[in-house]
Amino acid sequence: MKRIWQKWTTITKKVAKSIASIVLILVFIFIFLPVSLVLKTFFKETLLGHGGSLQKNTYWRKRQKIKQDLHFAKEQ
Repeated sequence: MKRIWQKWTTITKKVAKSIASIVLILVFIFIFLPVSLVLKTFFKETLLGHGGSLQKNTYWRKRQKIKQDLHFAKEQ
């Protein structure tokens, strides 16, 4: 009886793993994918912080130069 129970638990673990993978794939396809496509299509400038400017060729932002000296290192 113990051997049957051990085989049964290994089978159920494999089935549970496959069902979890299938559910996660379906959630991604039917929830995250459409939401991301809508956001990218209609709210691209807002999400990336361009403020409605479609003239930019890149999404990189300019960084402020930090003066790196001994005082700066001591503050960290």
